[in-house]
Amino acid sequence: MSAFQRPCRRAGGPCARTFSFNSGDGEWRCHGEWALPFNGQGYYDGDLDAWVGLEKDGHIGTCRVVSRSSTAVGALAMQQQLDWKMAKDKLWSEGQQAVDHGPTLTAMGNARFCLLDCVKGMESHGRMLRVTTFRLRHSRKGELEIYDRSTRSCPVSKHLRCFSPVAFWM
Repeated sequence: MSAFQRPCRRAGGPCARTFSFNSGDGEWRCHGEWALPFNGQGYYDGDLDAWVGLEKDGHIGTCRVVSRSSTAVGALAMQQQLDWKMAKDKLWSEGQQAVDHGPTLTAMGNARFCLLDCVKGMESHGRMLRVTTFRLRHSRKGELEIYDRSTRSCPVSKHLRCFSPVAFWM
């Protein structure tokens, strides 16, 4: 199951909504007018019992959702009840990114993830496709830790005007 945020317009101004997609049923479900605290798409991981997502600054985090209320009062309470933990280590640096599109996170199951990004290469116009696989766990102190991390890179032709990699797992 994965989730994303969709902006909406109301008379009182913009709001955020969180949806999840159940691949077994093939249906989207709105969980309410509140947003998970990460940027873009996130994934639920049963081993962590939490949603996993990326921050714009290169950190990865987990979020345990306490309540499933979708009322207006529930939306405010939901924002206050999100248990957000961020790993200390960054997975990437904004200065390294070569394209406007940020990295793509993909869940591989059992708290394993893959991060795919296109970064600046050694040459002035060159790019590198970087693939990072890693696992997440919560320490005894409850802190989020990245471990079993491996990164591989390969060059991307500098003659491609647009290259926006997307990772997926089947």
